[in-house]
Amino acid sequence: LCGWKVLVLERHYSAGGATHTFDTKFGEHEVGVHYVGTPPWDLLSLITGAKGRGEIPNEDKTINFQAMDEPHATRNPNGRLVYDRVFIGGRVVNFCAGRENLRDELRFHFPSERDRTAIDEYFRLVQDASHHTGFYVCKLIRPMILRALAKKIYFAFVNPNLRRYQTMTTWQTLTRHLGEDVSPELLNVLCSRFGQIGPSPFADTFCSHACVVNHFLDGGYYPVGGSSEFVNKISPTILASGGAIKVRKHVEGILLDERTNEVRGVKLQNGKCFSSPVVLSGAGLRNTYKYLLPDSVSKPNFPLQQLEEEIGISVQFAFCFFDLDGTSDELGLDAANLWELPLSEPGANLHQFLQSFLQSDILRENVPMPLFISSVSAKDPSYEARHPGRSAAVVITYSRMEDFHQWDGMDQRGRKKSESYNLVKERYRDLLTEQLHRHFPRTRGKVLHSEVATPLTTKSFLNAPDGEFRGLDENVAKAAYQRYFEPESPIKGLYLCGQELTMLGVFSALHAGLLAASAVLKYGTFFDLIFRRNLVSDLKNLQTYRSNCEFK
Repeated sequence: LCGWKVLVLERHYSAGGATHTFDTKFGEHEVGVHYVGTPPWDLLSLITGAKGRGEIPNEDKTINFQAMDEPHATRNPNGRLVYDRVFIGGRVVNFCAGRENLRDELRFHFPSERDRTAIDEYFRLVQDASHHTGFYVCKLIRPMILRALAKKIYFAFVNPNLRRYQTMTTWQTLTRHLGEDVSPELLNVLCSRFGQIGPSPFADTFCSHACVVNHFLDGGYYPVGGSSEFVNKISPTILASGGAIKVRKHVEGILLDERTNEVRGVKLQNGKCFSSPVVLSGAGLRNTYKYLLPDSVSKPNFPLQQLEEEIGISVQFAFCFFDLDGTSDELGLDAANLWELPLSEPGANLHQFLQSFLQSDILRENVPMPLFISSVSAKDPSYEARHPGRSAAVVITYSRMEDFHQWDGMDQRGRKKSESYNLVKERYRDLLTEQLHRHFPRTRGKVLHSEVATPLTTKSFLNAPDGEFRGLDENVAKAAYQRYFEPESPIKGLYLCGQELTMLGVFSALHAGLLAASAVLKYGTFFDLIFRRNLVSDLKNLQTYRSNCEFK
């Protein structure tokens, strides 16, 4: 665009970050994208080049999505599409596609007039808290003094409730607005899928909760061909524009001009340098300022210690990936994701349960654990053609990096040879295998192969220093530091992208990339606001866009 070429440097052996898949002898597995909500069709079409203005979609470039549970809808109540099944204290609640379908499902389980009123209020709150596109537009406005003014106006007059939703947890918001006498079982169900965000409903923001719920109201979808389809369909756009994508490239630092501290490129771990006046970092705010910039530059521009102490890093997980002998239908695997909170009863104290779990030694104590189970083979209709007679699933639970510090200094080869580390992985394998068999009994005796991933695995493949899966945490403390979660940094030529700028998830990352590209191309001026000019509208009309590049 405007003469720019993009070079993507990926530390992993496969491009795409957490959207990548990996193969085993028996099948393939997803890592970070287990499903998505309603896709942003226009944005995807522009990025992949699948459809220009007035053109017929190019199927070779289109990312196709399968509505989750569609092949099995006839066996669900009223033929509804179910994308999440929540097991909580012995109760099973289906999260169905469609606002009214989900409302009816919740009313079925909580029929009292008090709870029905609370359910209606919940949907109103979700609607109110999830519409704040203008907040992200404000991140682009230039100059900075106009940006600060625009934010004040936005919070004061355009969306006065947003600040409250950003600074209150989900639990605080629901108990305040739904009433103190609302059923604790209903509250637990509404908060049960907090793993989509990361922190518990006692630490996250209701704004994040509402955005995720709203994103999935029309149902869950999965990319046909697997989550690697994102990079497979987006990369040709980069290559066709003269750009390049290089894997196994570990960026050691960002190069700066010694006199002006302006960006001059990046340096790899092997000593090779790439020169560029512009660098976009998708490594996250903390990793960028702490590990890629010298202290003399990062400390004056970024309150790193405060963010680490007050926001903290996101959660860590343990995974067990299973290759199974038999098709998804034969083994009874479900296209809907499974969430489990094994409370003693549906209305048990959720906060107490989570605190007890996080403080326990799950490898030595027989404690109930929160679970997420998903089957790529059941969600992806093309999986059977690629791996006939096989299926795959993953079981995920929370973990802690502190439990793995003794092996942190080892490389992958060293850990593979470590008897003590392998014993820990075997313990996780046993625990998570039993959970798979408990929920899907027909998988017993059908496991061909399984692989365990710990926070150290996440550290190795995503270059996450503390094994965190999503950078800084998505909690209420983040609201006080929103001015740092913007695409344009105080360092000239350095821009930030990635899901931290917006919200969690692959589509949030795409929108963050759009914000970063807009900032690089200097969108967001007063005239852009007046005439409603933006990168997307210009891309939809390339002729207009190119003619305006000179003006920019």
